[in-house]
Amino acid sequence: MKLLVTLIFSIACFYTGTAQFNDSSSRTLTLEKKDPNLGAKKSDNSDFALKIPSTVTISKTPNLLDSLDAKQINMLPTKELVDPGRDVKINPRLGLEEKNKKSGDKFLGVVKSKAKFVGITVRDGGGVIDGDRVRILLNGKIVERNLTLTFNHKGINEDLKKGVNRIVIKALNEGFSPTNSAQLDIVDDFGLLIFSQVFFLSEDSKATVIIDKK
Repeated sequence: MKLLVTLIFSIACFYTGTAQFNDSSSRTLTLEKKDPNLGAKKSDNSDFALKIPSTVTISKTPNLLDSLDAKQINMLPTKELVDPGRDVKINPRLGLEEKNKKSGDKFLGVVKSKAKFVGITVRDGGGVIDGDRVRILLNGKIVERNLTLTFNHKGINEDLKKGVNRIVIKALNEGFSPTNSAQLDIVDDFGLLIFSQVFFLSEDSKATVIIDKK
């Protein structure tokens, strides 16, 4: 009895499947090919397009032997090197010659004046008080025998004769910073400055200025 039921069920399934395949209403399943761009449209703007060169230029492979052929720097001592200043000859007495160089007598010029008398003052004109000493003469007469120069003006008043009056400043030494540096100022009887000059003298040298009184 079970065998008969099974056989009937199998026959029924066969005819049912045959009827489904022969049904005119059945359709064939077609797989639609998908767009690889997923619907995205190609851009017409070429400015943002990625430009890839068709070929890639590969530089020449460097030759390591080239560095061996190049001129090398010699870091070892060599007789070909010349010491700086090798050919320069220095006079060992150069400093002594400059120090001992004498400054001769100086003529400072002529001043015209109607003053009855003048004030003659002298001070150190070198910027350093180094013990410079001078002697002042007027018309060959010593009017100040030994005057030590400082930053302050020191001097005397002297009458002038009509015509040429010769004022001489003589260096008695050069102090500890040669040479003897002095500044000579001359003022008239009205207190007006009519002459001023800085000069440098070696020991025993003289500076002369002439006052021409009308």
